[in-house]
Amino acid sequence: MKKIWKSPWTIAIVSAFLAPIATIIIDAIMEKPFLSTLWIIIKTLWSWLGAFLTFELKVWWVLLGIGGIAGVVIIVAIIRDIEEDKQPAFLSYKEDYFGSWKWSWVWKQYNHDKKWYIESLKAHCPHCGTPMFSDDYELNFRCPRCDYSTNYGGKHKRSYEVKALIIDNLNRQNNT
Repeated sequence: MKKIWKSPWTIAIVSAFLAPIATIIIDAIMEKPFLSTLWIIIKTLWSWLGAFLTFELKVWWVLLGIGGIAGVVIIVAIIRDIEEDKQPAFLSYKEDYFGSWKWSWVWKQYNHDKKWYIESLKAHCPHCGTPMFSDDYELNFRCPRCDYSTNYGGKHKRSYEVKALIIDNLNRQNNT
């Protein structure tokens, strides 16, 4: 229940209902006509809108603004390219064969520790290459496309073994 009251949506909706009530109370205390404070606010906002829409712009201001925005976009693109160049080379290593199966994964970096982790590790069907489903214990794998299925029986690698092999492959590559 506390979460609901702290929600920005709830605060906005309740505020919209309380504003006229607060205006009525303020008007009553100050002995002003009914909703006069609200009317003053509406008139002020309307005059600000009119001043904004009738503001005279000079052409060089517009050109300077467009040039500034273009400059910021170019700088951001250059910085993004530099950041992409700084990515480690191992990020291109996203699939390999372990045992008789192809495995694929995604590298993910978390902000809290800046380390890279293997995510979405998937075994692919040896017949059609489709990512397979497994049970929680990785004892049974099944292909949704061709219905190939297998039970563990020591026939395939489990994900923790594959992760260890991926890291070992990278370490061996760095040592050579």
